[in-house]
Amino acid sequence: MTIKKTTGVFLYNPLDGCADTIDFSAVSEYAKQSPYVAAVWNSENLRLIDAKEVAAKFGENGIKRIVIAGDTPGMVKSFFTKAMIAAGNNPDDVFLAGFREYGATKKIHTDRAKAIVACAIQNIAFDTIAIPEEVDVNPDTLVIGAGIAGIQASLEIADAGQKVYLEEKSGTIGGHMAMFD
Repeated sequence: MTIKKTTGVFLYNPLDGCADTIDFSAVSEYAKQSPYVAAVWNSENLRLIDAKEVAAKFGENGIKRIVIAGDTPGMVKSFFTKAMIAAGNNPDDVFLAGFREYGATKKIHTDRAKAIVACAIQNIAFDTIAIPEEVDVNPDTLVIGAGIAGIQASLEIADAGQKVYLEEKSGTIGGHMAMFD
């Protein structure tokens, strides 16, 4: 069975020229290797001026769906929607793959950007397959307000063997206790 290459990828890089940004050329090469991708473009080889001209490119390459990938791909979605309509394609087949949304903003995140693009090409939500980053948890507790409830909570946490910090905005006992004689 042969896979039809009907997906186009447009890499939108409004930060072109910045030193520490995603390696878009590496992402481009990665996307070209997908068996579903017919063409990969960027702002250098696909100018976003005339939607009919872009629609003609879609027709030349047999594009039926487009993935816009980059830092803020929503900025050009309306243009690609018009191009899809001009090409006779379904405008709902314009998909966004936002790098910033998933924490891919610097050169060291290029592999994550590739994974985001791969998921968009296959119409899989990235957050359903991404493994969350392991982060150490600080078990210390901060209680804000040294009123009756704050003091009681702090005592119970301390009795449980945990470190607790009790913070009060004034130099005396807070809450309703300050009203008592």
